[in-house]
Amino acid sequence: MISSTPNPEQAPLFHAVGCACLYQESVLLVQRQSDKSYPLCWGVPTGKVEATETPPQTVIREVFEETGIILSAANINYVGDYYITNDDFTFRYTLYMATFVNPPKVRINSAEHLAYRWVDLNETDGLTLVPDLDTCLAAVRAIAFPLQQLDLFPGMVDHSPYIPLAASQQVVQIEMQRRGRQLTPSGQIGAVVVIGPPGAGKSTVISEVIEHHPELSRIWDDSMLNPSSRQHHYLRRFLQGDNSCAFPCQIEALVNRYWETVDAPANSVIDETIYSTLAYSKALRYQGRLTDYEFQTFYATYLSYCRWLPRPSCLIHLTASVDVLYQRIKSRGRTIERKSHNLDYLTVLHRAFAEVAGEVALTMPVHNIDSSKMTVDDVVSSILSLRDAL
Repeated sequence: MISSTPNPEQAPLFHAVGCACLYQESVLLVQRQSDKSYPLCWGVPTGKVEATETPPQTVIREVFEETGIILSAANINYVGDYYITNDDFTFRYTLYMATFVNPPKVRINSAEHLAYRWVDLNETDGLTLVPDLDTCLAAVRAIAFPLQQLDLFPGMVDHSPYIPLAASQQVVQIEMQRRGRQLTPSGQIGAVVVIGPPGAGKSTVISEVIEHHPELSRIWDDSMLNPSSRQHHYLRRFLQGDNSCAFPCQIEALVNRYWETVDAPANSVIDETIYSTLAYSKALRYQGRLTDYEFQTFYATYLSYCRWLPRPSCLIHLTASVDVLYQRIKSRGRTIERKSHNLDYLTVLHRAFAEVAGEVALTMPVHNIDSSKMTVDDVVSSILSLRDAL
C-alpha cells in the first residue's frame, strides 16, 4: 500500500529513492532479476540511501550503476515522497524524474536487471510493474504532461479571478434547452435526499428505509464506477496522483447528480446530490488540490444549477465523528477509499459537509443526524419519522 503520508503505526525501516527517466512521452523501465525482490517485475532505477548520501546523490549513483546514464543535480526534478507498506515493513520512497532531449545510451547492470525498454507512460498496464509503481508514474505524468485547463467561458479568464455567475447560468441554460427542459425556477419534489461524508452510513440506512417502504426507489449516480465514463477516467487519474483531473471530475459529478435529481420520481430516496459535490469540492480546495480559479468556476456553475434544482421534500445531513468515520471506512476496506480516505482528508471532508449543510439550511430545512452512537435501526427510525411528518 502506498501513501503520501507516514504510517502512524509503523516507522519507515529505510529510505529508498528512484528516478523516472523520460524521453518524449516514454519512461525507461528495467526488469528485475529473478533472484531480486519483486522478481521479473518492471520498475525504474531505484536504490537505498546510504548513511553518507543525500537523496539526490543516491539517485545519481543508482541511475549510473543500473543504466550507465550519467545525471547531475541540475537535471533531476523532485516528484514526491511516498510511504510504502508491505506485509513486513514500511519504507520511505522519494521519486525524482529526469527528462532527455535525445535518448540516452543505456547499459544495464546484468547483476540487477534482465532487460530494459522505453515504454509510453500511458501504456504500462500490460506490464507486471513493481507494486505501487503505477501510482508513482501517474504523479510523473501529471508533472511532465499536465492536462490543459479548458477555457470554459471564452474571453473572461483574463479579466476576472473567477467566473461570473451570469456566465455559468448561460452555460446551464444552453444545456437545459438542449435537453428540452423548461427554464423555470426550481419546484419541489417528494424525494428524500441524504447527504453526508463516507462512513456516515448513507447506503446502509437507505437500503433499510426502502426495505420498510418498498414503494420507494433508491436513486444513486454510479457514473464514477463505470469504467467507460469520463468521470471514472478523471477519478482514476486523480487517485493516481494527477491533481489536474480533480476539477473535471467534480464538474462531471455536478452535472450527473443534477440530472439524477431532476429525473428522480417523487417516491424515491436520493443518495447524494449536488450539495455533496460542493462538499467534496470544498474539501479539495482546502487541501490545495483545486486552484482558486477552478473552485470559483465550480462554485459559480453549482449556483447556476441550484437555480433549477428541484427541492427535496426532506434533506437529511447524515454524519458522524471523524474517528467513527475513519474506523468504519477501515473496516469495510473499499479499494478507492484505502487510497485516498486518510484521517486528515476525512477531517477536512467532515468540516466541508457541515459547512454545506449550514449553507443549504439558509434556503430550506436541513435535518442533521449524527450516527456516531446510533444503531442503524435508530437512524432508519429517525428518517422514517421525518418523512412521515411531511
